[in-house]
Amino acid sequence: LRKTLPNGQMLLFKDNYDQDRVEVLLPFAGHALSSQAWEGDHFFVHDSLVFFASSRPGGYGGRDLYYALQQNGIWQTPINLGPTLNTPYDECNPLLTNNGLQLHFSSNRPTSMGGYDLYQANFDPAKTQFDAPKNMGIPINSSGDDCDFWLAADGATAYLSSDRAGG
Repeated sequence: LRKTLPNGQMLLFKDNYDQDRVEVLLPFAGHALSSQAWEGDHFFVHDSLVFFASSRPGGYGGRDLYYALQQNGIWQTPINLGPTLNTPYDECNPLLTNNGLQLHFSSNRPTSMGGYDLYQANFDPAKTQFDAPKNMGIPINSSGDDCDFWLAADGATAYLSSDRAGG
């Protein structure tokens, strides 16, 4: 849930269904991380970097992946991750690995095996950018929608959501 305050500040809320209360999670600056477009799938790194998906104007079409930095307690204007990662289709559910060298996300681009597939893009420190993403293939992806990739702390176990057959 989002609420705009009179001063333009945005607040993000979480509904605690089991406790019958709503709590404020994090205040967002009105012009930095919030827009009138759809935004979601926030992935925070050390409380000072966030990756997220948005349909805000100026993107490459559909939902694009963005990142924003917090400097001196203020969230800076989000930056689109560019045409190497984003397409005219939908990109969503970003996850950066602990070492910062791989970005995992879901997309329904034409190279998917079904609806949404999981992709991995490697960060090239020499170029300071992500390389072209690669479809993670079978058995990670299926002919269904495969989303919400999450790595366990051991880095060797992964979780995902899927509507694949047999699920």
